[in-house]
Amino acid sequence: MKSLLKTASVQISVFCILFLSGNAIAGENSTNDPITARVIAVVTLEKPGNTAHILKQVDRIVPELKKISADKIIRLDCNYKGALKRESDVRAAYTAAAKIEKYLRERHKLKLDLWISARLSRGKSSNPRMVISVLSDEINQYQKLPVNSGNMTP
Repeated sequence: MKSLLKTASVQISVFCILFLSGNAIAGENSTNDPITARVIAVVTLEKPGNTAHILKQVDRIVPELKKISADKIIRLDCNYKGALKRESDVRAAYTAAAKIEKYLRERHKLKLDLWISARLSRGKSSNPRMVISVLSDEINQYQKLPVNSGNMTP
C-alpha cells in the first residue's frame, strides 16, 4: 500500500509539473509560467550509454542539493530532442529524468521532494540535458487548490 501511495504521489507530481512548467528553462521564465525556479545545474546527456559520465556530473552538484531546505521542491527537467507523437521519445525523456531522480534518492539519500518533467523539442537543438532547479515557494499556492471545483483547463 505504501508503495502504491508513493507511485500515485509521483504520478500526481509528474502531472502537476508538466501542467505548471510552461517554458521555464535554465533560469528563464516566460509570462506563461506562474512558477519561477532557481537553476542549480545543467547536466548534459550528450552521450547515450555513457552513464558514468552523466552520474559524475550529478555527483558534483550533490553538495549544493544537500544545502537545500527539505521543504523546497526540486525539478529535474529533461530537455530532449524528439516528437510528442512518438511515445519512444517521450519515454526516453522521462526515463532519463526518473533514473537521475532514483540515483539522487537512493545513492545520495536525498530526502528532497524531487519532481520530474520532460520537454521535447523538434529540429536542430542542443544535446539532451537535465536542468536541475529549485522551484520558488509560489508552488505552494497550488497545494491549496480544491480539485473538485472549477474548470480544470488553463
